Amino acid sequence: MDLTPAERLVKMTELKAQAESLVKEYNDATQTASFADAVRIDEKLTEAINEYTHHAREVFYDHLAGYEDPMLQAILELRFPTIAKRDRKEGEMKIPVRELIEVSKDIDFVGLHRRCKGIGADKKWFDAVQKLNYLHTRQNSLDIGHDEKRFNKEIGELYRMTETAKGIDVGGDLSTEEGFAVALKYIVYLMIGEEYVSKVSRPDVKFTDKALTKLATKKVLAIESPSHKLFVKVLAYVCHRIVTGESYENLTKELNKPDKK
Repeated sequence: MDLTPAERLVKMTELKAQAESLVKEYNDATQTASFADAVRIDEKLTEAINEYTHHAREVFYDHLAGYEDPMLQAILELRFPTIAKRDRKEGEMKIPVRELIEVSKDIDFVGLHRRCKGIGADKKWFDAVQKLNYLHTRQNSLDIGHDEKRFNKEIGELYRMTETAKGIDVGGDLSTEEGFAVALKYIVYLMIGEEYVSKVSRPDVKFTDKALTKLATKKVLAIESPSHKLFVKVLAYVCHRIVTGESYENLTKELNKPDKK
């Protein structure tokens, strides 16, 4: 049975109190070496957190649905608040301690799209994203030396997308940066409207391309093209940058720690 927003808030309060109690029980169990109990408690804690997150997501989607343009508001906010568990070590003895913390999670734009029975400047935006993802994946194959025959056999003939997506022309040739820019502008137009198309920049094109493809972890000499879910996430970030005027960041683990003053 569906709950009202007010009922969900009450349920969230109960679940958070339950999670806090379970965290205490978990710490007591681990510190007394009752590991079987700790495993059982951890399972209950995970269930409570997952249920809390479900209700938090639904409450947040109700909040977004109240706006005239839920897509634009979701692009501005990007994430919703929830709770999670975290382990840390405490004191000189480095005693393991679990705690409950507040975190934020990415909005599931496809889930929100379905929940609101369509969001965005044009409701076929997700179909267009699927087609662009297909074309991007195809271009990845061509860039690493595959021909059309190999791509079609290994990926093209098996690729999942809607029938609507198959018939969409995104307007750009992804073999060139200019063509990718044309396609990206079309997606931005569908997601957040014509007024933002002129704000698509070269860094937006580069960020989209670089954020989408990664080295495969389960096979050597392989790259991994994105899922539709990841593609939507990256495009939501791009739209956020366009709407807010913020800039992208480049992170690396290869940095020396700064000297302490």
